[in-house]
Amino acid sequence: MRKNQLLFCYATALVWLCCAPAVHAQEAGTRREDAIAWINIAAQKKVAKHTELTLTQSLRLDHNMMHVRSALTDAALVYGVTKHTDIIVRGRFTYRPDKNTTSYRASAGMRYNRRVKPFDFSTRLLYQRDMSEGRAADNVVRVRAQAQFSRKKIPFAPYLYAEAFYGFNAGYHSLTRMRCCLGCDYRLAKRHDITLACMVQDSYWAKTPKRDFIYSVAYKVKLAKAKPDKKGETETAE
Repeated sequence: MRKNQLLFCYATALVWLCCAPAVHAQEAGTRREDAIAWINIAAQKKVAKHTELTLTQSLRLDHNMMHVRSALTDAALVYGVTKHTDIIVRGRFTYRPDKNTTSYRASAGMRYNRRVKPFDFSTRLLYQRDMSEGRAADNVVRVRAQAQFSRKKIPFAPYLYAEAFYGFNAGYHSLTRMRCCLGCDYRLAKRHDITLACMVQDSYWAKTPKRDFIYSVAYKVKLAKAKPDKKGETETAE
C-alpha cells in the first residue's frame, strides 16, 4: 500500500511539473525558441566510504546548435548520509568564448532516493549561487522530481524528470525557469555508460519568454572502486 502511495505521489508531482511550462507559455504569449546541444564527458570515482566525486567537462552549443555558447568544468561531491539520503556539493567554472568572460557557480543540496521495483524515484532540492564578472550574484533554488525504469538484466534505463527553478534576488522573487527531460541511460560496458536526453526548458525571467529544446549526449566512465550508480542520478553538469 505504501509503495502505491509513493508511486501516486511521484506521478502526480511529475505530471504537474511537466504541464506547468505549457500553462506559463500560454500566459506569456509570444516567446523565442532555440535548439541547444549539450556534450558531456564525465568521470566518477569513490573517494571515501560514503563519498563519490564526479568531474564533468561540457560543451554547450546554441543558435540551433551552430554556435559555441560556453565550455564548462563541473565538480560534484555526493555524500551518502543514509541509505536513501545524499548531501550534494557542487562547483562550476564556465568560460564563454564569444564574450571572453568567465563565471562561477557554487551549489549545495540534498537528494532523497527510493526504489519501488522496477522504478527508481528521487527528489532533489538544490540551492545554487551564480557569480560572474560585472554582475550581481544570482540565487536560485531548484526542485526536481525523477522516475526511472531499471532492471539489472537490461542494459538501458529510461527516465523522466521535471525541475522548477525559483529565483530570489534583490529585484525579483519568482519562478524563473521550468525544465522537463526525457532520457535514457545505456550501459556500454561494466564501467562505461552513455546517456541520451531531450529537454524542453522554458525561461520566464526575460522580457520575452524563451523556450529551449535541449539535446544532450553524455559519456561517463566509472574509475576503479566507484560504486554502481543510483540510476539516472549521477551529478553531471546540467
